[in-house]
Amino acid sequence: MIPYTEIRHLDIFGYNLGVETFMLSLSCIIFILVLIWSLKAHKVNLNPNKDFSMFILIFIIIYCSAILGARIAFYIFPWKGLAGIVGFLNLDPKGLTSYGAFLGGAVGIFLCYLLFKNRIFSDKKTNIMHIYRFFDVFVVPFSLAIAVSRIGCFFDGHIVGKPTDLPWCIEVSGNCTHPVALYFMLSALLVFIILVFFFTKPLSGDSKIGKRFDSETALWFIFLYFSTKFFFNFFVQGKSFDFEQWVSLALILFSLLHLIDDYLLIFNEKIRTADEFESFMRSNNLEIMPYMFWKIWDRGKSNK
Repeated sequence: MIPYTEIRHLDIFGYNLGVETFMLSLSCIIFILVLIWSLKAHKVNLNPNKDFSMFILIFIIIYCSAILGARIAFYIFPWKGLAGIVGFLNLDPKGLTSYGAFLGGAVGIFLCYLLFKNRIFSDKKTNIMHIYRFFDVFVVPFSLAIAVSRIGCFFDGHIVGKPTDLPWCIEVSGNCTHPVALYFMLSALLVFIILVFFFTKPLSGDSKIGKRFDSETALWFIFLYFSTKFFFNFFVQGKSFDFEQWVSLALILFSLLHLIDDYLLIFNEKIRTADEFESFMRSNNLEIMPYMFWKIWDRGKSNK
C-alpha cells in the first residue's frame, strides 16, 4: 500500500489555497517555461524577448480557452439542463475535464495563429502546415502541465478509484482503492517524455529519431494521452462507458487514422526528412486531403 494523506488546502505565506488550485497555477508557470523551449526546438520564429507582450497574450488566450472548454465539457456536455448552467457559472476548480481543456485549447491555438501568424512566420500566406507546426509546439508543454496539475488531483482526493488489493493501492475512507489520479499523472509524464525524445526536433540526415512531418507531435500526443485516459478511466469509481469515453475514443481513432495515412505517404513516396514531406504535401495540395484518398484519385486519373 502506498502511504497516502489527503491534503485539501495549503498555507502559502499566510494565504489558504486549495491544493488543486495551487498545482493548477504551478502547471501554468511550467507551461510557459517549457513553451519557450518548445518554440526554439520546433524552430518557430518567435522571439520571447522581442515579442514578450505577444507571447504573454498568446498564453492568456490559450489558457482561457482551455479553462472555458474544460468547464463547458464538464457541465454542459452532455446537456444537464439548468443544473449544468449553474455549475458552469460556479468557479470551482474541480469542474474541469482534460478532453474539454484540450479541445478548448485547440480553439485558442488556432485563434492565436490567425491573430499573430504574420509576426511568427515569414511566409505571409495562410498555410495549413504552419497551423500544424503551431499545434506541435503547444502539446509538449501541455502534456507536462497536465502531469503537474494531476498531482493536485491526487492529494485533493476528489478522483476516487475502484476498490483493489494491489500492492500500490491507497487507502481512501477505509477502503483500498486504485490511485487513479497517480495513473493519470504518470501517464501524462510518460507522454511528455516520449514527445520530447522522439518528436521534438525535425528528422534530418541519417538520424532515426526525429519529427518526420508537421502535426506528428500533436497527433502522437492525442493518440497516447487519450489512449491512456480511456484505459485508466475504467478504474475510476462510478465511471462507465460515458460521454467522455466516447470523446476519447473518437480522438484516438482520428489521430490513429491520420498517423497511418501520413506514414503510408512517407513509406510509398520514400520521404526522408520533414522538409521533403512539406514539399510533397504543398506540390500535391495534400494539406487537408488524406493521402490514401489522393492516391486512389491519382490512380483513377492515370488509368483514364
